[in-house]
Amino acid sequence: MISGEWGIGKTHFWNEFKDKNLQNKKKVVYISLFGLNSLDEIKNEVIFQLSKYTKTLNKYRDRIKSLKGGSLKVDDIGLSIGGAVINATLSLFSTTDFEDIVICFDDFERLSSSVSLKDVMGLISQFKEQKKCKIVMILNEAELDKLSDIDGKKHNEIFALYKEKIIDYNFFFKPSFEELFAVVKEDVKYFNSEWVEVFFQKADLQNLRIMKQVIFQLNHFKFIKAYHLDDRVLQEFVEIALNIFIFYAKSSSSYEEFLKLQEYSIEKLYKKDINIIEDYENKLDMYMETSYYKNKNDIEAIVYEFIENYMFEKEKLQLLLTQNNLNLEYYQIQDKLSKIIDKMDFDFQSNLIECSSEIYTILNELRDSITSILNIDNFYFYISKIKEHIKIDDDFEDNIIKKYLKEQPERVNRHRDTYELFITKFYPYLLEYLKEQDTLKLMENLEATEIISLFQKVHSGYSPNDCFILANLDHITYKNNIIEYPIFFKELINFIQRHYYTNDFSEAVKNIKTALIELHNQNKDYDWRIKRMFNNQRVSWDEFISVPNLEKKEAK
Repeated sequence: MISGEWGIGKTHFWNEFKDKNLQNKKKVVYISLFGLNSLDEIKNEVIFQLSKYTKTLNKYRDRIKSLKGGSLKVDDIGLSIGGAVINATLSLFSTTDFEDIVICFDDFERLSSSVSLKDVMGLISQFKEQKKCKIVMILNEAELDKLSDIDGKKHNEIFALYKEKIIDYNFFFKPSFEELFAVVKEDVKYFNSEWVEVFFQKADLQNLRIMKQVIFQLNHFKFIKAYHLDDRVLQEFVEIALNIFIFYAKSSSSYEEFLKLQEYSIEKLYKKDINIIEDYENKLDMYMETSYYKNKNDIEAIVYEFIENYMFEKEKLQLLLTQNNLNLEYYQIQDKLSKIIDKMDFDFQSNLIECSSEIYTILNELRDSITSILNIDNFYFYISKIKEHIKIDDDFEDNIIKKYLKEQPERVNRHRDTYELFITKFYPYLLEYLKEQDTLKLMENLEATEIISLFQKVHSGYSPNDCFILANLDHITYKNNIIEYPIFFKELINFIQRHYYTNDFSEAVKNIKTALIELHNQNKDYDWRIKRMFNNQRVSWDEFISVPNLEKKEAK
């Protein structure tokens, strides 16, 4: 018996062993129990395989046909014997027919629920004891207990009863990682095999079947070699792709399920109380959390598109990788910071204050470009680490965090909720600032119709957020919408007449005033329309442009 974990390479080992050691000495019959749904089907397969090496069937063809219900068809595709005569047919084979035969039975743990393991073990015993046949059994013994019960006993219990009587030699097959990778190394056609080997080791991948599968998938991305990328960019892509390939091979999760898992992981990281989902926990073990990779989310989405639909978003992938290639400083700084952290953690001869000061100097130098070099989690990690040993400027940390919230670079999770969870846990006093930045980001794409709706809404009531939006629309935005949309100009004048003296809208009125004065000075048609709209109104044109609205309010 050769036993070992799934995918470890047991069958591969057996095939190599027989090719090297049994060639021209023994004839090997291989029977996979997977997909055979009755004991008769197993026997039938054995007879068919044996027929390739012995003349017994031809010799007894007439006798088989004479048996009640007997029929015989032997060809290159298969063999069919009437069920009633299978046992009789087997009995025709003598011990001499088995002198040079080795029968290998594989996939016991995939045995059909309609087949009794007890009967299969009895059949093997028959070949061994009565026919004096050499038998090799390949299985994952640990998985037998997961098969359905038979007569109140689990498969592993039934197997244990027969194991002592049938099996003479029991080998537990567990090759080293190096031995496993040596089998697949030559399959890595277009990328550095060392990158693949190192990542497999980090992922603790010991499954030969998955190794072969993910390397086969990786080879499909050979076209990116034509992009002339730096080795670091190529290696990063290889690691992102391998991570997704391995995760999918182990979990069979769709991309939608993968995104939900990522959200769960983020919530678990930042929230105090979260319902633990066992299925998610198991799948998280299949995905290796790696260091921050640039454009990681988008690259993962492209890899998943290939897995699920066998489609390549080549243009998008080229754009992402080219962007990474233009920012090689990122890799250099990441390396430098990682080496200092390793010194702090492991080097007893290094000085913690000196190492912390070195990191602080690097972060200070990166102040203007830091959001494109480190993600917000990385920055928090480094700043938290050095604050244990040195004092930093009071405003430095807050200003950098605000810069992240303002620019919002890509993170592990592409949803805005991630930022809120992060800020809630580590910088709760910046939550309002985060919401302001969200509003500003929203305003960048605010349509004229949405601003008109806001003008109309505030007549009956408004929120601080409404005031913030109108105050932060610049005079150019007001000016362009006045020119393009007549209804916008009409509603804007109504807003001024109602809220010229409302303190909450002072900044908005100031920007609108700048826009109208520029239009008034631009040409006579604009001037005529603007002044006409202020005729017989509560606030006249002269009053509107002569005195700041707040001062006018105090005078009244």
